[in-house]
Amino acid sequence: MNKLLLAVLVSGVGINAAQAAPALYGKLDVSVDRFDYDHSASNKDNWKVDSNSSLVGIKGDEKLTDDLSVFYLIEWQISTDGDGTDLGQRNRYLGLKSDKLGALKIGKFDSYVKRLAGGIDLFDNYATNTVDIAGTLTGENRLNNTVSYETPNFKVLGGDLQWNALLSSGEDNNDDATVSSAGDSSGKSLADAWSTSLNYKNNSGVSAGLGYDSGVGSKWLGVVGSPIATANIVRGTGAVNFKEAGLTFTALLQRATVDNANTSSAAAASGATPVTIAASIAALNNVDDETGYTVGARYQLAHYDKISVKAQYNHATTSFKQLTKDYDVDQIALGADYALNSHTRAYTYLAQNEKDNGKTSAKTKIGGVGLEYKF
Repeated sequence: MNKLLLAVLVSGVGINAAQAAPALYGKLDVSVDRFDYDHSASNKDNWKVDSNSSLVGIKGDEKLTDDLSVFYLIEWQISTDGDGTDLGQRNRYLGLKSDKLGALKIGKFDSYVKRLAGGIDLFDNYATNTVDIAGTLTGENRLNNTVSYETPNFKVLGGDLQWNALLSSGEDNNDDATVSSAGDSSGKSLADAWSTSLNYKNNSGVSAGLGYDSGVGSKWLGVVGSPIATANIVRGTGAVNFKEAGLTFTALLQRATVDNANTSSAAAASGATPVTIAASIAALNNVDDETGYTVGARYQLAHYDKISVKAQYNHATTSFKQLTKDYDVDQIALGADYALNSHTRAYTYLAQNEKDNGKTSAKTKIGGVGLEYKF
């Protein structure tokens, strides 16, 4: 009898441990890329082996009551090509969730404006983020010191509607502190920066999102040296998936304005001329806005669904208040994916990025092949 009771107890402990055990997951994405630079004195044509946002993480959840669970996630960056440092910080949080009330989480997390691009940017992370929308638009930020809330889904117009909100603290001793990195916020309140979004999707293949970031440290590609300044960004996204035809159309539209130009960042971007902090602040204060959009399409071959082809066009214009010509960035990309199985994808692509400051134009042609494995 005692042996039977012990076996039952051990079995019960094992079940509870299994329920609480974390799940290991991750992604390895490597590519061989060719860069050809036109009209660039500092960048020379070259080949690169790139790790494209490879990562490893653990996640899990555990029931506390019938409707309340604790959940967690921790992600680290992996440098699959050997460049850079492993275990760089990505998303990580601890929270509580309820089917009735939604989810509350605390930690480091993507802004909800950035998350709107998920599934919209068809070349996300390609060539170490050179080809994705981060090379065209501001707003791809991950914030520190966040508290966020996500509602449960509400049934609206035959689909699901969800609202998300995030607060980020600068954790400074005064209100005049500056930011130096993308995703930073400055100040001493709980809501020095904040981010919110509304998301909708239905079973007919239609999805849409609308988001707003306020006071989020962002890289301004249209200013010399690509300095960091806090930004206010409104972004809208939409997608239509014609499932029977295997065809998906995607679109993104956004406008960004400088929230506070008095930042401590004046680091030069790759290939740019270093600028002083004073010159950087003056240039940022002269920004009127950055407007941009993305349109894309993906087609899954009708008689061989392992292969899909895709195309995307990105555009951004930074306009200025005084005596400065608009700064335009245009990028077009074409690619093909081959699904080796449900976890493994091979891909190839060609892209061209053109930057025009009204005086000179610089083009970069990029092409490559890659392999991605998710576990």
